[in-house]
Order: sequence, then structure tokens, then C-alpha cells
Amino acid sequence: METKNYSGEIRGGRQDKQWIVNKRFKMMNPFNQNYGHVQALKSVLGNHDLHFISIITFTKRAVFSIDPELRKIQSDDLCVYDTELTEFINRKIQVIKLLNETKKLTNEEIDGYYKRIVEVNIDDTATRKEHVEKIKSHDSIPAVCSHCGTKVSEKVKEYCLSHNRYNGQVYCFDHQKLNKK
Repeated sequence: METKNYSGEIRGGRQDKQWIVNKRFKMMNPFNQNYGHVQALKSVLGNHDLHFISIITFTKRAVFSIDPELRKIQSDDLCVYDTELTEFINRKIQVIKLLNETKKLTNEEIDGYYKRIVEVNIDDTATRKEHVEKIKSHDSIPAVCSHCGTKVSEKVKEYCLSHNRYNGQVYCFDHQKLNKK
């Protein structure tokens, strides 16, 4: 989940690299930011079959002029106001329960995932600040393969940077296979 505290009109779509605030300022597409969060969770939890729902919240100071699909409960990419977050989560849970007759995870598995997330959560202020600076420094890393120089997408770049096995390097698909530990 990504929370934003912008005031004014927010324009953007799921595939846009940047969204516009008040027809003047650009912000990174929050779903792209959330992509990094999801990849980190997948890496920490190790189960890549888990289903993730990307939720972006804005305060009521914002007015949405976004792709209407991002407001539909059927979407796995949701953009909601902070005041409706609980309602959307509860509705999403109900929809998922209706569509899936059997539970996918046991209570023990859920508890295990929760404990793992708590275990790796950065709650020390100095460590969190260092972590944020490291993330910001990713912006200066070019989206090209460290081995062959081929241009890669931002998603591929973030995937490589979020996995320790690539040691902070970016690799194209072919060279990712060669650089796995």
C-alpha cells in the first residue's frame, strides 16, 4: 500500500509513468512505487504464488481524475481515499471469498507470513532513513543491463535492484539467468 497526502486534482492511469497534480506538478505513478513493495514482499515471503492487491490511498484533500477502473472493486490495482480504505478492503475480501470456495492459506501460514513481515520491518528511524536514501539512489542507476548494456524496462530494473542475488546490479532477462546465485 502506498499513501499520498497531495492536495488538488490527481490525474493519471495505471500505465502512465507519472501522474499530474493540479495540472502543474508531476509525481511518480504510485502503482509503480507499490510494484517495488510487492516485489520486496515476494522476496521476503518466498511464495510467488501469493496474490497481491496494490492499493493507493489519498487523503480527501485530493480529487481523482484517474482511470475509473482503478476505483472498481474487481481491480487488483485500487486507488481509494483514506477514509474509505477499510470499506474497500472489507469489500475486496468478500469478493475474493465469493470467488474462491476453498481457503488458499491456513491460519498457521498466515501467522507465519505476518511474523516474517514484522521480523524484516525497519522500525529504527536511522535505519529507515538509510533505507529511503538507498531507494532514492536507485533513481540514478541506469535501466541498462550491467553485462551487455541492453536497455531494460523500469520494472526489470526495480526487480533486479530489489533482489540481493544481483548485488545492486541491473541485468536483462538473459543475463539474470546467468547471475543467479
